[in-house]
Amino acid sequence: MLIWDKACINHRHWHKLKHTHGIYFVTLQKKNSAADICSVNQVDRADPRNESVISDHLVGTPGAMLLRRIVYSNPVDGVTYTYLTPI
Repeated sequence: MLIWDKACINHRHWHKLKHTHGIYFVTLQKKNSAADICSVNQVDRADPRNESVISDHLVGTPGAMLLRRIVYSNPVDGVTYTYLTPI
């Protein structure tokens, strides 16, 4: 599992890490990301683990890579975070 600065936007590198080396990552989405929503994942609101999840989408990038985008609101301070991870 890799976690790094959100300035890393090399989608092809992310794809290679997962599909060639089996390495997964989590990163924060940049505000100017070009990722477009491809589908909406249903969030099970009855599951307490999803209590602070605002949305869960599959998004596409310019390099045609699909990523999972999860928007989460921290219940402690109310800050909203948008995470990207490979599917």
